[in-house]
Amino acid sequence: MRVLVVDDHEIVRRGVRSLLGEAGLEVCGEAVDGSDAILKVQELKPDAVVMDVSMPNLNGIEATTEIVRQFPETRVVIMSQHDFPLIVTQAAHAGASAYVVKSAISTDLLPALVNVRHPKWVSTPYLFGSAQGNMPVQEILQRAAALEAALRDSEERYRLAFEEAAIGIAHIASNGQWLRVNRKLCEVLGYSEDELLRQRVVDVAHPADVEAYRVQQARLASGEISQYAMEKRYVRKDATVVWTRVTVSRISDAKLMLRYFVSVVEDITARKQAEHALVRSEQELAREIADLTRLRDISTELIHEGNGKTLYEKIVDAALSVMRSEYASMQLLEPQPGKMDELILLAFRGFSAEAAQFWQRVATDSGSTCGVALRTGKRVIVPDVEKCDFMAGTEDLTTYRNTGIQAVQSTPLLSRSGQVVGMISTHWKQVHTPAERDLRMFDVLARQAADLVERRKSEGPLPGVEETLSSAPENLRAESKGRAV
Repeated sequence: MRVLVVDDHEIVRRGVRSLLGEAGLEVCGEAVDGSDAILKVQELKPDAVVMDVSMPNLNGIEATTEIVRQFPETRVVIMSQHDFPLIVTQAAHAGASAYVVKSAISTDLLPALVNVRHPKWVSTPYLFGSAQGNMPVQEILQRAAALEAALRDSEERYRLAFEEAAIGIAHIASNGQWLRVNRKLCEVLGYSEDELLRQRVVDVAHPADVEAYRVQQARLASGEISQYAMEKRYVRKDATVVWTRVTVSRISDAKLMLRYFVSVVEDITARKQAEHALVRSEQELAREIADLTRLRDISTELIHEGNGKTLYEKIVDAALSVMRSEYASMQLLEPQPGKMDELILLAFRGFSAEAAQFWQRVATDSGSTCGVALRTGKRVIVPDVEKCDFMAGTEDLTTYRNTGIQAVQSTPLLSRSGQVVGMISTHWKQVHTPAERDLRMFDVLARQAADLVERRKSEGPLPGVEETLSSAPENLRAESKGRAV
């Protein structure tokens, strides 16, 4: 048998030549790569070719394909360092008659060459020197096909699990780029798959959570930790915010080098809203208890004939708390024989000296909410003084502006017989409409204030304007008196 030896390493060619020569086989030539092998086969017409796989210019598999095409009678025995099913399969498809693992050349190359002389081996390539033992390549192909089918099945199961998961899953590059995202994550973030894959995680993260995310990612990338979990917000495509719980793991290669991150994203927006609502509810309950306690204390003082001036101030303070306002005032209705009735300021909070001076007396024809409530006997609410028709062009509107008042409500104090005896008002710095709960609580306070006014009137004259102003802070009293001169 005349044999052509093909390998890009001279020492391998010498070893194979020596082995074959000792067995009485003729080595008719040598080639250094696949292209050289084709030329030598054309020139020397060998019976067999011992062909390495990994060579420059043209590898052994490609050279085998061409040699078998041109010279069907020439047998090719492939040599390789590996018995990977993929390479064995490629060799068989190229037309090789046998496959020998290099680690077994000294024991299995000669049997392989002997076997390829026989016609029965032409259609059934054989693997020699494998760790699995010598076997027909057909069996290798069958095993490879079964393994490939199993891998495809496993990959399909993983793909379905990834795509159809009830929580968001993503693969993320070391630079934060989305590499792969599933349907649920796209749904949570409000973006299509293509839109997300063109962005990085920080592009859709809430700005307030970016720094914490970067710190944890840096620890994960460096290998300091292998996984972390955190609650973070994302900004959806429609600009709404979604709360999530994110668990991120590091995926490394065999050398422990970072390949990518796997992020599992759970939408917890509903839970966060429920928690927030509970904390809102708890604060409201605490505030309501405080307001009820304040109203109870006022009732107690009314029963025990507490100091009138002190009670007026407590009522005004309670009004601030109940209505969540920045300003409040309480007024007494003083009939003026032959003139318009007037509201006299009894107590106030938040007014400037100028405002207190201006609203010392409020006539029935006033352009304020007090004036309107006095004329109608009903509560008046103005959410925005700038949009109130009856205030337009009045001095009251100017005073509201100068004082920083944007919204106001005035509630008449009615006696048990239904007569107006005074007024209690609250004012806000911002546009505001009182809540129904606040108004219900405020009406209890107004009932107490009306009872106090009615009782004090039956006992004698109530404090006048000068006495009311005397209860204000020293600087406010001084400014008010100075402007009254």
